[in-house]
Amino acid sequence: MTLLETLVVVGIAVLLLALLLPILTRAREASREVACIANLRQLGNGFRLYANEEGQLPYPAFTQIPWERSLAKYLSIATFRCGSDSELAPVTGSSYDWRDTGIAETTLAGKAWREAQRPDTVLVFEALPGWHRPGLLNVACVDGSSKAMTSDEFGAEMDRPVSGTGAR
Repeated sequence: MTLLETLVVVGIAVLLLALLLPILTRAREASREVACIANLRQLGNGFRLYANEEGQLPYPAFTQIPWERSLAKYLSIATFRCGSDSELAPVTGSSYDWRDTGIAETTLAGKAWREAQRPDTVLVFEALPGWHRPGLLNVACVDGSSKAMTSDEFGAEMDRPVSGTGAR
């Protein structure tokens, strides 16, 4: 093989690698997003199990027990970490937060499961937007569904009362 042939083969290999690298990166991030959504669903199940056993959802402000610790007996520790989160989980141990707003009409903290009357009430969510796609965050709802929401949609949802259908 001549030097020119070798350079052509190396050039083609570099070109193919340059084409494949973005595809592989997107595929890896897509798998992380799927794992994150699965975590959110599991967290939703953990909240439901806790509420069934305790009669109400966790109430960290009253009990002084973090919600993650309240749910720990129902979930594995890995469930609390999103693979795309390099910011919060290493520091706090959790990539997620839940609907503990501190406002009686919009919080689920300390309430019975049935008080979340809207099936699409967001229960648990990624603590910061943009880990998987810019401006979006994944959420899980009390009906067991999950979805991605824009920051604006999420803010509006968190301002809605958990009982009934009206907005505040």
